[in-house]
Amino acid sequence: SEKMRSGLEGTGVLYKRGSYNHHRYMPLQGDCFAPLRLRSTQREGARNDIYNRKSKIGNQSMHILVTNDDGVQASGLLALSQAMRPLGKVTVFAPDRNWSASGHVKTLDRPLRVSETKLVDGYPAFTSDGAPSDCVALPLLGYVEKVDLVVSGINPFSNIGHDVTYSGTVTAAMEAVIAGVPGIAFSLASQDNPSPDTP
Repeated sequence: SEKMRSGLEGTGVLYKRGSYNHHRYMPLQGDCFAPLRLRSTQREGARNDIYNRKSKIGNQSMHILVTNDDGVQASGLLALSQAMRPLGKVTVFAPDRNWSASGHVKTLDRPLRVSETKLVDGYPAFTSDGAPSDCVALPLLGYVEKVDLVVSGINPFSNIGHDVTYSGTVTAAMEAVIAGVPGIAFSLASQDNPSPDTP
């Protein structure tokens, strides 16, 4: 909404001209992407497009991006993906390895590669050699169709206090919010009640 945009502009985060934090990815060969600075006029058009969308939880037209920091084959990602499917269209886009405690990493010095894979239950997914933040940035910058909500997790242990600054689970959700898309990070306090079944 216009009110939301004006509020964000006041923070100097999403609309700050020349901000170092705004990047897009330039396609190279195949599914290989290189970081490219996004001009302020392009950023403004992209943000306007994001805020003009109309989505509701439970609406099958809603597009939900599911990611994590534990890797595409983590059991928490599978559980979160399955929980989101009744709410709308789900795209899974996660790192190809574990990025726990990676913080808010953004790959700018090399191309990123994306490949297709499947979760344990056969559901299709994308995986990248980039960080959790990259696995959010690429879809939001156009690798997939427009995303209405980003959910990250499920992390097998709690992310509280100072942990949120280190957590790739949390910073993946933060990457979505920076781009103007709602983001939610999910974690379990399993260390308080350890179980043989804890992922």
